[in-house]
Amino acid sequence: MIAALALALATAASAAPDEGAIRQIEAEHVRAWNAHDAQGYAATYTEDSQFIDALGNRWSGRAEIERKIAYAFAYGSLAIDDVGIKPLSDTLALATISWTIAGAQTRHGFQTQLIGESGGQWRILSSQDTATIAMGSVTPAAAVAPAQPAATGAQDKSRRPCRLATRSGCLIYK
Repeated sequence: MIAALALALATAASAAPDEGAIRQIEAEHVRAWNAHDAQGYAATYTEDSQFIDALGNRWSGRAEIERKIAYAFAYGSLAIDDVGIKPLSDTLALATISWTIAGAQTRHGFQTQLIGESGGQWRILSSQDTATIAMGSVTPAAAVAPAQPAATGAQDKSRRPCRLATRSGCLIYK
């Protein structure tokens, strides 16, 4: 009985994902972001990965992530505040990252990543960003006056109902 328990514990210990390798992915994200290195940032993803940014844009594959992530570098410098890792198997983990981007505005959010290991390499299979909003700056949509009509040639969103508004106008339209 004791031998069986010892074997089970030893197997469970060896079945844990490599947390050091997973944390290295997050360190590479910070390095690449702050260097405006889209190729380095995308290299942490698998060839067929999925990425949903904080604006809800969905990108498929490492090549598309590399092409499209550069727009976000303009928001400022990235810092990782916390990394939580939940082992799912010896080759799969769920990581939850708390991040801050400091620039003209300071932004906070979370990224949830499904990370897998294949051939000794840990890479992100799928990730989703969620930007957080300070609740003190949010007003119920019904209490916010509609935004002024957009400039000529732009879509007039003032006629669409607002789902989430800030004191400066509608943030998310229905």
